[in-house]
Amino acid sequence: MGHDNVVQKIIKEFPDAEELRDSHGETFLHAAAREKHSPVVSLAIKNSKQSDLLNTQDEHGNTPLHLAVVAGAPSIVDALVQTNVLNDDGHTPLDLASTSTNLFNMPWRGIDIAKRIEKMSDGLAVVATLVASVAFTAGFNMPGSYGDDGTANLKSNLTFKTFMVLDTLAIATSVIAVTVILLVYGKVSRFDSWKSFTIALNFTWVSLVSLVVTFYTAVRAVITTSKAGSIVFVLIYVGLIVLVFFIGRWI
Repeated sequence: MGHDNVVQKIIKEFPDAEELRDSHGETFLHAAAREKHSPVVSLAIKNSKQSDLLNTQDEHGNTPLHLAVVAGAPSIVDALVQTNVLNDDGHTPLDLASTSTNLFNMPWRGIDIAKRIEKMSDGLAVVATLVASVAFTAGFNMPGSYGDDGTANLKSNLTFKTFMVLDTLAIATSVIAVTVILLVYGKVSRFDSWKSFTIALNFTWVSLVSLVVTFYTAVRAVITTSKAGSIVFVLIYVGLIVLVFFIGRWI
């Protein structure tokens, strides 16, 4: 499918070939969209007869546009979208994309993407840096203080060990977030800068949640343990993990 000249010659010599389907009901345009091969997609769009292929569905009801979206190919999606088709509100697909605030629709919004991402990255960098600073400080202010030998008094306590793991996780994820944000500034004029921003945002969320649970484990480590307290701790811990999971999917 990578040889667009060959595809063009085959279609020219055998016009009916464009209507051929494989065992999954896919045309050559489905394959081109799935494999992100824009020259073949452009070839189909330029030919008026082949434009009917744009709405052809495979056995799962997917059009080439569906497959291009799943493959994550903004340029091909842009080419496949029929910009002159209006909905009941009089909007074209690109009109809707240009007004959307969804982060994943940004590649269709032009130069405003770079400015918006750079502005959001400033605030995200501040948050990630603060999390790293707080977590780093907490690592040297151990719950239960230190013994005469310089080691933590609660070093054998399971809750204390959990505190250390979570505090380390908070530091690591926040530092990674800041590092990725620096990559955003390096890509600020490029299309894929939003991907780096999304990665940084996810790591920042993880660091924030880790910091919250770290505080709770520090408190739990220095108070008398009870069955009820342990149950509450487990519920909060599991709840925050689920929260991070759904936030990651939403983002």
